[in-house]
Amino acid sequence: MGSYVQRLLASHLPEGNEEETLRERWVRTAFERLEYSFRHVNRKYYRADGTARFDHLNSDHMASFLWFLGNTVWQESGDEDLAVRLSYLNRIMHGIDLFYSVPMPDIFVLVHPIGTVIGRGTFGNYLVVYQQVTV
Repeated sequence: MGSYVQRLLASHLPEGNEEETLRERWVRTAFERLEYSFRHVNRKYYRADGTARFDHLNSDHMASFLWFLGNTVWQESGDEDLAVRLSYLNRIMHGIDLFYSVPMPDIFVLVHPIGTVIGRGTFGNYLVVYQQVTV
């Protein structure tokens, strides 16, 4: 998945650092966080046979993953340039304005997040955000 996101960044935001790479541990940590969140969501498309399910072609899933990835990059490395690019990629692809530094809960769901703006706030677990929500 890291190389896939790398290609998306190069395609949509080509002015980035050519040597910039997503470290495998960041991708792994983001997936672990995403899996933890999805494991607690009782909605179709989020679990199959009792295990969390991720589909990169499901825009709700991918929007969540890109936030987890940008947030993980920022927390683990302090690399704000890459985190900003991941947030911007999420905005380009999914129409959601959810900056990497916004403190999201461990368990949340973005449902059709087009037109959604999530600012800094205090959110609890099991947060569900639908389209065109502004917080």
